[in-house]
Amino acid sequence: DFYLSMTDEVIKGETGFDIVVAGIRKQRTYWGRIEIEDAPPECASMDGVKSVYDNVCKECQFYNDAPWALPHDKRRLVCTPNYVVLALEVENNMPVLIRAHGISAPSAKDLYTQLSLNRVIRGQWYRATTHVSSQKRKTPFGDSYALKFGKLTIVAPEQIEEYRVAASQL
Repeated sequence: DFYLSMTDEVIKGETGFDIVVAGIRKQRTYWGRIEIEDAPPECASMDGVKSVYDNVCKECQFYNDAPWALPHDKRRLVCTPNYVVLALEVENNMPVLIRAHGISAPSAKDLYTQLSLNRVIRGQWYRATTHVSSQKRKTPFGDSYALKFGKLTIVAPEQIEEYRVAASQL
């Protein structure tokens, strides 16, 4: 489920909601352990290029851009990409911040690709909406929930300026 902290609203994961994306930032996280515990990662990068320790990510021995190609028990032992999506929730015009990592990262990467390569919106991401929901997946660690972004829907011409202004304010 999704929790909207500004309104105290809970949206069912399978129902989801529509968003206009204002930006997507690639980041990186290296946990350095298989166990899931209440401890910070060993290393991280806020821009996917340089670590918080000022090291170049691509030069690190733990760098990996394709964790899905590894066995599940090895993925938390490499530095993997994750994505932060800054968006506007369409129904209430509320800002939304979504962090997609692990099994949700490929879906966010696909969203970035859809937005970047779509000739109709020409890099003006506010010209399209997408539906975000979650879906249950069985993993070796048990049941998990992955983010799912839908296909882009082009915004009606009369809404473009409203979304452009809102996206630029975010």
